[in-house]
Amino acid sequence: MTRASLRLLVFVSGTILLAGCLPDDMPAYVNDGKTIVVKAGGPYGDVLWTYDVQSKTATAHPPPEKQELQSARMLGDQVWVQWAVNENVSACKRFDPLKNEFLPGPPELDGRNWLSGAIPASYEGKKCLFIPARGSADAEGKIAYDVFSFPELKKQKTVSLNQVIPAGRFWWVTLKVKEGGQGWGEIEHVELFNAEGKQVVSILRDEGRKMTYTPGKFPGYARTSDDGSALLLAFGDQGCYNFGVFDAGSGKFLWGGATERGLRGNPLVKKTEVWSLEQTEDVKRIALVRHRPGEKTEGPKGKRETIVTYPAADADPFHDQFTPSPDGSHFVMLLTGTPPRLLFIPIKEGVTEKDVRCVELKEAGR
Repeated sequence: MTRASLRLLVFVSGTILLAGCLPDDMPAYVNDGKTIVVKAGGPYGDVLWTYDVQSKTATAHPPPEKQELQSARMLGDQVWVQWAVNENVSACKRFDPLKNEFLPGPPELDGRNWLSGAIPASYEGKKCLFIPARGSADAEGKIAYDVFSFPELKKQKTVSLNQVIPAGRFWWVTLKVKEGGQGWGEIEHVELFNAEGKQVVSILRDEGRKMTYTPGKFPGYARTSDDGSALLLAFGDQGCYNFGVFDAGSGKFLWGGATERGLRGNPLVKKTEVWSLEQTEDVKRIALVRHRPGEKTEGPKGKRETIVTYPAADADPFHDQFTPSPDGSHFVMLLTGTPPRLLFIPIKEGVTEKDVRCVELKEAGR
C-alpha cells in the first residue's frame, strides 16, 4: 500500500463484544486454511475442537485429567489455551495443529494469568504481545505493558503506553482518556498503529463526536480491514451499537450506521460497507446484515440491510462467536448446544438459507 492510498477509520459504539473482553478470533482457520479450531462443549466438558476442512471430521482435544479448559485464543497465528489446574493455579499452553499436541508456555509467564489480556501487536518493527504488567495506570493514565516477541514469546522490555486495544493482524490502537464533566472520562484521541508499529493517524475527540456518541463509553474492541484501509472500534453497551467511518489519512468523519442486536464476533470491514451477524428481534434467527452509507439527510445513520436469516433459537450472544474466513468469502460461526455446531454463511448478495452450511462438532461414532 502506498502512502497516497486512502485509509479509513471506523468508530463503533455498541455490543459486538462484551465490554472489557478481547476477541478470541475463533472459530479460526489454521494450518494454511486446512483446519478450523474453536473452544466448545464436548464429551469431556469444554474442549478445544479441530475441524478438518477436507475430510469434514471433528476431533476433540480435552485438557489433562481433572483440569478445566477456561479459555482459548488466537494470538497472531498461534493457538493458546488456559487450563485451571486447581482453584488458585492456571496453566497456559500452545496448541500445535500439525502435531495435535499442547506445548509448554514460556517460563517467564509461569504463574501469571496472562492469556485473557494479551494483545497481539507490532512494536519497533517486530511482531509481539503486549501483556499488561502488574500494577495500575500512572498519573498520566498510561499503562505498563511487558513486550514479548514472537514466535518464542521472549520478554524484550516493559513500555508505558495509553490503553492499547488489538485491531487484528498485528495492528493496534491506543486510547487517550481525558476527565470530562459529571465524573465521566472521555476519549481525547485515538491513535492507530499499523503492522510495522508505525502510527497511521490520530482521530481527535471533536471529529469523533460527529457520529452517534455516548459520553462515558470506551471502546473495548478494534478490527482492521484486510487491506489495512479501515479500522472498526466497538463500545460496550446493552443490545445495539452505532458506528462511524472516518478517513484515517485526515481523521475526518465520512459515514455511520447502526445495528439492532449484536453478537460476539468479528465483522468484515470494507471501505463502503460493514458486514456482520446479528440476532433478529425475536432472537430466534441469525441475520447476515450489510451496513452501507446513508443519504446526507440521514446524518450519522446509514443503511442496514438484512440479506438472509437462519434458524438459531439456541444462539447465545454472550458465548457464540463468529469470524470472517481468511479470504472474506464467508463467516464461520459457533453455535453452542449439544452438540455444538459451526455455521458457514456466505458473505454476498443473494444468499439464501439453503446456502448456509451447518456442521455438528462431534467425533465419529459418538
